[in-house]
Amino acid sequence: MASIHKTIPIEAPADHVWDAVRDFGALHTRLVPGFVLDTHLEGQARCRLIWIVDVLPHEIAPYIDGQMDQAAAAMQKALRTTPVSAQM
Repeated sequence: MASIHKTIPIEAPADHVWDAVRDFGALHTRLVPGFVLDTHLEGQARCRLIWIVDVLPHEIAPYIDGQMDQAAAAMQKALRTTPVSAQM
């Protein structure tokens, strides 16, 4: 099984990035707008986001890798161009 891992450099203050990452219920507006269309949280459960993609068959790994690159680009754009005050 292929595993894809990404390191995403982001040109933004660390506190701004972590604030957006922690706001999982606003993933579609703060972290990956236009890539994720909507996010709904249910109940009072604690959430944890871990992004790991294991791919079978191996042949589709390049396609999935490209999709992850697009998501990473959406995160970078959202965090680099949106001031914290405009997101609250």
